[in-house]
Amino acid sequence: MLKSHLNKNWIVLIDGSSFVYRAYFAISGYLATTKGIPTKAVFGVTQMILKILKEWEPEYIIWFMDEKEPTFRHKVYKDYKATRPKMPDDLKIQIPYIKKLYQHLGFPLSLVLDMKQMTLSQPLFIKSLKKQIVLQ
Repeated sequence: MLKSHLNKNWIVLIDGSSFVYRAYFAISGYLATTKGIPTKAVFGVTQMILKILKEWEPEYIIWFMDEKEPTFRHKVYKDYKATRPKMPDDLKIQIPYIKKLYQHLGFPLSLVLDMKQMTLSQPLFIKSLKKQIVLQ
C-alpha cells in the first residue's frame, strides 16, 4: 500500500480503452450473468478500480475513452488502427455496463470524441486542480 502518499490529494486519470482491454484479456475463460450477458471486463475493471481506491485513496478518478467515431488521428493517417483487430463482440456488449459502473460510483466520465480536444483541454484541467496526478 502507498501510505506515504495518502497525505496528498490524488487525481487518477484513466485511459478507459486501455483499462477495458487490460481487464478483458487478464481474465481467462468466460464470465457471464445467469442470463448469458458477458461480464469478464466489467468484473476486471471493477477489481482494478477497487484496488486503486484502496491503495491510492484518490480524491478524484476521471475516465477518458475514445468513442466509436473516427478521431483526428484517422483524418491525419488513414490507416490508423487499420491492422488492429476489431473489438471482440462479447467485450463490445460490456462497454455500456462499464460506463454505468463509473457513473454509479460517482466518477466523472469523459468520453473523448476527438483526442485533439483532450490534448488541448487536459493541461488546463490539470493545472486548475493543482493536485497530484496519477495516470493509469
